[in-house]
Amino acid sequence: MRYGAKTDKGMLRSLNEDNFCMANLPEVPFALFAVADGVGGLYAGEVASEIAAEVFAESYQKLTEVERMPEPAEFITHTAQNANEAIIRHAYETAHNDMGTTLVTCAVTENRIFTLNFGDSRAYLLSRGALRQLTVDHTIYAEFVRSGRFTADEAKQLYGSNRITNGLGFFSCPTGDMFTDTYDPGDKLLLCSDGLSGMLSFEEIGSFLNDCENPAETAEAMVDLANEKGGRDNVTAVVVAL
Repeated sequence: MRYGAKTDKGMLRSLNEDNFCMANLPEVPFALFAVADGVGGLYAGEVASEIAAEVFAESYQKLTEVERMPEPAEFITHTAQNANEAIIRHAYETAHNDMGTTLVTCAVTENRIFTLNFGDSRAYLLSRGALRQLTVDHTIYAEFVRSGRFTADEAKQLYGSNRITNGLGFFSCPTGDMFTDTYDPGDKLLLCSDGLSGMLSFEEIGSFLNDCENPAETAEAMVDLANEKGGRDNVTAVVVAL
């Protein structure tokens, strides 16, 4: 398994409120990847996403010391709740009531991917040349489109496309969506913030992953293209060659 990442503030933002985590220890039977896109005024979003990434990285490291190794889905669910509590606690202590973050995280075993997401950060899998999105966006726009009440154009005009309805730091017990997928050797996994998925087309993402030989270089190239196309938001890509 090879992996690499790139994050950038984009062309219009003064701060980068995205953070990510990558970890793969031989003592742990799964690798861990995560992307968090912070929400909030001033530095609040940057801090929220940093807390989430740090909680995941530190919790994964502690797995080398546990007596009972948790199942991958159990681990990412429990760690997301811990990150949520840490963000809420920090928000209370610093009076930043609007602090929060999206999260997409994947625990990858020898042949399975366990994905948990909150908000509109996404995971994609390129398998046997075919790309599919593993996650479902938690936004007002996406929920109205899924309900059939509005077309995609109508929902985007009324609500925009990035007003999230789920995340860490907003609710005491947030519930994300959990997905379990299998993969084959040679498949490619992408975790990204909406700054990437909102600037690159589905076809462009698939082409990058299909041509990927070096995950770090692919992540950098994807972020560079997002910036070339306008870079309207912070942009992060974590690419994993499975």
